[in-house]
Amino acid sequence: MNNISPDILQSFDKDFLKELAKLYMYANTPVFLFRQYRKLSETEMLARKYTAQDIERGIRSLLSDLKELYQLLEVYAMIAALSFKNYVQAKPVLEKLLITEVEWVPYLVRYILDTMQPENSYIIEYQYKPKTHVQGG
Repeated sequence: MNNISPDILQSFDKDFLKELAKLYMYANTPVFLFRQYRKLSETEMLARKYTAQDIERGIRSLLSDLKELYQLLEVYAMIAALSFKNYVQAKPVLEKLLITEVEWVPYLVRYILDTMQPENSYIIEYQYKPKTHVQGG
């Protein structure tokens, strides 16, 4: 393993990798793969356990020395994990990955960016007018 973000790379146990490989074999589009990877509880756990920057370091570490299929599957799972992050955290990381020319990486990233919803805040001003009771007499 590379020296960058080794903790996240150790999150991929044998059973998780087998599941990633099985889903990859059946995937005919990046969107299908993303949706299947996103359903896995381990993918959501990655998002809860690690920051967007940790996930980015893990992805970059793998992409810098990509030799095995399982490493590519780990990259895809980490990209799917970014979709659980809030928009403000994930968007800058995903945008940096858009230029990656490794198989489905740019397609997955573009899909997530296109479907991710920014968190909106609205300020609603309301002027309270108390009811006045007029007693007649």
